[in-house]
Amino acid sequence: MSLIRLLAATSLITLNLSGALAINVQAEEADVIGLNELIDQTLQMDPLLNALRWDVQIAEAERHRAAPLNNPHVRLGYSDRSDTTDLETLLDPTATPDSGLSDRSEQYTAQLRLYPRNPFIAGAQKERANLEKSLAERKLAAAIHAKRMDICETYFDMIHAQREHALWLRKYELQQTIDHQQRALFEAGQLDPETYNENRLRGLDLLIELGRAELAFTRVRDKLRADAGLRDHRKITAEYPAYMNSGLVARLNLDVLMETALENNDLLASINLECDITQADLSATRGEGIPWVNLISATYQREERYATKYRDEFSVVAGIELPIFDWLSNRKIAPDEARLQGLERQGQDAESALRTSLHQSLTVLKHSEERLNEFHNIEEDVGQAIRQRLSEIEDATDLLQMQKAFRYKRMLMDLEEKSIRINQNHVQHVIEFERLVGVRLVDLFEQP
Repeated sequence: MSLIRLLAATSLITLNLSGALAINVQAEEADVIGLNELIDQTLQMDPLLNALRWDVQIAEAERHRAAPLNNPHVRLGYSDRSDTTDLETLLDPTATPDSGLSDRSEQYTAQLRLYPRNPFIAGAQKERANLEKSLAERKLAAAIHAKRMDICETYFDMIHAQREHALWLRKYELQQTIDHQQRALFEAGQLDPETYNENRLRGLDLLIELGRAELAFTRVRDKLRADAGLRDHRKITAEYPAYMNSGLVARLNLDVLMETALENNDLLASINLECDITQADLSATRGEGIPWVNLISATYQREERYATKYRDEFSVVAGIELPIFDWLSNRKIAPDEARLQGLERQGQDAESALRTSLHQSLTVLKHSEERLNEFHNIEEDVGQAIRQRLSEIEDATDLLQMQKAFRYKRMLMDLEEKSIRINQNHVQHVIEFERLVGVRLVDLFEQP
């Protein structure tokens, strides 16, 4: 039997607290918002998600900033020098600079230095930057799913609070009818004061419960509106998704659920990415122990004297890094290896725990659905019997029959209250199961 059986008579329930809850079947589409649109708007406005989106952008910028393999450091230098030496002055201290011979020389030097990046280190750093971005995206996706399930949970809490408020309102209105009739009986001397006052006290209790239900409903409704940034005139529809019915468990495929849960589990995905990042760090550390040309220098020098080429030289120097001491010790890679082993063990434990939790949660959901079906079967039988009996005496004018009619109406309302509670419990089990799987079950059902 369907979980929304009690809502089948209404096509659209709007959340409007003006005394009673208004049912607006002909509301304009632009003035209402459903669960899916509510989720989309809330996800766009959530500050935590926006911060995580910026983290993804930052990780993307860091990924682009990671230098490619063919991007060495380059230094270019140039110098020139001009000298004039008076030879006669050197031989005769009394001579003047213009009185004899002089030696003039000019020197030009250009140098190009390249510091090639170690491709083993650079490649590992590039891979790490890519993994950091993937990790940021994974955290964002996990936060989006958690927020989506929070919205669904609050939305269904709103539905249950709305139904409870409507129920307590009907109970209070029924009690007012009873009080009105009993006042007439009391004033006519046909009802004793104790019975009359007990009924009035019951009315006060119902009034208190009505206020509590209204407050609970207002809180969850206003939270949804505030989180989604809704304008005042927009209303939230309140209806269960069609997939949340008593045939839910029969439609679930354990293999598909397990595969989906393993793929979407935040902890497991984060551990796997951390393993890959640690592996990249380990590769970078090992790359430091590989010999590599770390300097290539090309120098060109020219010197002229008396406009005649005196020296014209070109030289190339290469420097090779030989990390001999790294070859003799593994201390640099020991921390990364230990961290990698720890993460791999955590991943195995997380996967095992997830498989166990999924089996247990599916069992709990199955039992919840069985209880829901059993309740609805009893509810249908009991409700039908009460309504049949009520129809026979509802228009009676006899005092005893009137009291029985009021009692039957209370019984129907109590039955509806129990239905609200068991439906709420079942929805909670569905939400918790969806949190564990990592997607809303409706998304699995809609896949071809």
